[in-house]
This record gives sequence, structure tokens and C-alpha cells, in this order.
Amino acid sequence: EQNQEEVEMKEEEEEEEEIPTSEEEAISSRILQSAHQQIRITIDSTLFDTLGPQYADHSSLLRTQILPAVQTFWQQALRVARIPQPLKIDSTLCPYTSASQINQGIPNTDLVILIHANDEEVCSVGSLAAASSCQTDQFDRPT
Repeated sequence: EQNQEEVEMKEEEEEEEEIPTSEEEAISSRILQSAHQQIRITIDSTLFDTLGPQYADHSSLLRTQILPAVQTFWQQALRVARIPQPLKIDSTLCPYTSASQINQGIPNTDLVILIHANDEEVCSVGSLAAASSCQTDQFDRPT
């Protein structure tokens, strides 16, 4: 008898979760889902070109395998309100940008990740790695 009651309670809970309580909630759920799309991430590793030849294998591995896998994972995992215009980088906040990133911006991008190695401005002596955010957008997310 107790098992039957537990089964009935679970069924009632599942029904409540699956069915919106009103048409209004169903509509607002669809609107929310359509307003947020997969994040578009651009990874810029051009500063690797300034590294010495002793880092060629490491930078190649990062560029061809690790960074694309990281980019794909986060693009599939995160949904955002997309930026409709090219993302412009503020050169006063991020010294690692190119002229085109400053002037024209980066099209089809919600987040740009600039990768650099051996940077004394970000890494202190004895650090193996560090990360820093140059600027944030109107939603206070790093860009």
C-alpha cells in the first residue's frame, strides 16, 4: 500500500514538471529560449608567433588540438544574448589587440580569448599560468 502511494506521488510530481501551468508560461519559456543562443567564441593565438622556436611544438598542439576542443565545448555549453555588431576591443584595456580588432571589431563573436605565453604583465615570477579579463560588455561578462 505504501509503495503504491509513493508511485502515485512520483507520477503526480512528474506530470507537474512536464506540463506548463499556463499558456503564458509556455510562451515566455519559448521567448527565453529563442533570446539566448549558443555563444560564439573567437580564440586569437597570433601572439604565439612572437615566441621563440623552442615553443613551436607547444603552440602547435595548443592551436590545432587543445584550443579548438575548448572552443567547441564552451560554445555548446553556453547560451547568451548575442552581440549584433562586431565586438570591438578597447586598446586602453587590452594591450594585446590588433588594429583591426580595435577599429573594425571581430564579427560573429560574443567572446574573444587572446592567448599569450611568457607575459610578465599577467604572470608573476614563479607562476605557471594566469588569466586576466581585459574588458566586459553591458552584461558584465568578459569580452
